Amino acid sequence: MRMPLLARVVQEYRGTVVGLAVAAAIGLGAYLLVVRPLQHRLENADQRATAAARELRQATEQEEAARRLVTGKEQAGRDLERFYSEILPADQSAARRVAYLRLAQLADESNLDFDRRTIGLDRGRDARLARMTVSMTLSGAYRDIRRFLHRIETARDFVVISGVQLAKRQDENEPLQVAIEVATYFPVSDGR
Repeated sequence: MRMPLLARVVQEYRGTVVGLAVAAAIGLGAYLLVVRPLQHRLENADQRATAAARELRQATEQEEAARRLVTGKEQAGRDLERFYSEILPADQSAARRVAYLRLAQLADESNLDFDRRTIGLDRGRDARLARMTVSMTLSGAYRDIRRFLHRIETARDFVVISGVQLAKRQDENEPLQVAIEVATYFPVSDGR
């Protein structure tokens, strides 16, 4: 009886086939016991490296944002100090010159007549700034009133227009009456 070719080859080369089978089993065992766990660890290390790189990028972005915040805060502090020292009137007498004398000059330059004016002072409790308000009633032509308001708004002095009210005229030939309220601020010293 004839044996199939494969069975005959296996029987004749049994030692070699068994050696190859043992080598294949050792190779498979080495792969399963050594290579596969190392490959898994390598994949985990890659994932951890990717996560660490992402966290580093986020931390770097947060650090840069914090640095910009500190820089912006420092710049805002410098701008605020510059505002207090260079733009606002230095004290109450300088504020009075701006609010009283300078407005009178602007009204005169704009061909407006003063009917009356009053000054008020508001020093808020524990405030760093005091507010000086001036209420004035002026009379003149509409174009002169507009010129006066424009000069207030474009002047270097820090003056805020807080109210403008035109009164009705009884006669077309009468000058317009306008009530204006303006305010300026000045730093309050600790002694007030």
